[in-house]
Amino acid sequence: MCRLHFSLVISFGILSFQALVFAGGEHDHSDPLAPCGRTLPTYEAQNPNPWEVPSGTTQSPEVIGYYSYGCFQGGQQLPLSGQGFEVVCPQRNRNWAHPEMNQFMRDLGRFASSPQNFLGSGTLPFTPTCSSILIGDMSQPMGGPMTWGHASHQSGLDGDIRLNCQPTGRTLTDDERRRMPFTDMATYAVPEDGEELIAEFHQDRWQEQMSWIIRQAAMDSRVQRMFISPPIKRMLCEYFRVNGPETAASEDGESSAKDSYLASDRARRPGEYTDTGYPRWLAKVQAY
Repeated sequence: MCRLHFSLVISFGILSFQALVFAGGEHDHSDPLAPCGRTLPTYEAQNPNPWEVPSGTTQSPEVIGYYSYGCFQGGQQLPLSGQGFEVVCPQRNRNWAHPEMNQFMRDLGRFASSPQNFLGSGTLPFTPTCSSILIGDMSQPMGGPMTWGHASHQSGLDGDIRLNCQPTGRTLTDDERRRMPFTDMATYAVPEDGEELIAEFHQDRWQEQMSWIIRQAAMDSRVQRMFISPPIKRMLCEYFRVNGPETAASEDGESSAKDSYLASDRARRPGEYTDTGYPRWLAKVQAY
């Protein structure tokens, strides 16, 4: 099984966040026409996938089948850039989805670029460091099975979001967009006994704002589930847990903006937290 530690996948209820499974070995960026570095094997190159069509249909939007066995009609292509989002690896032509999925991505992009409009006018619980989410694979123009990379993403209701967001004031060039490398947020090692993988979360690579982008997505009623790497799920559980109505003070005796915000949120919406202080939306974020 491929561990998912560089992106997040979303599935709608109609929608879901799911993590990207990258097929193939090392990422070779020598061929600018290859799909983000992966050159297709000879058989695949000589036997094209009939679902790899250039555009979708003009029929009314409809999902047919299931995430891993289906297709859709009336899909829309997400623009390569918009308020708070950038599409990467556009040469794959996988930035198509059901219109509701596209609208969700736009809404999440607006949160990334203007979180204060969603979290209130007071002090933000984090320091903004990025202005755009990086969107990877959604679906092909009419869905259907992909030649490589995913078993799901067939019905226009799945989407990949990179776990590193675009820094504030930075715009992708066309070349960067086509060759965007992955940033691993966790590393796995196999111990000598071979029993269980050892996972290490790279806190130094993590942008705190991404935790709140994940929270915003999981709290959206349109999202059914999200897949993410186990060490990142553990980090989120620790980060968003509220110990009680009184916030835990930091070492210098001052409560952080994050702790104050979460304590106020729990006081405002007690039903949205478990008795042990975990927000209920975390149940949507599934370790995979």
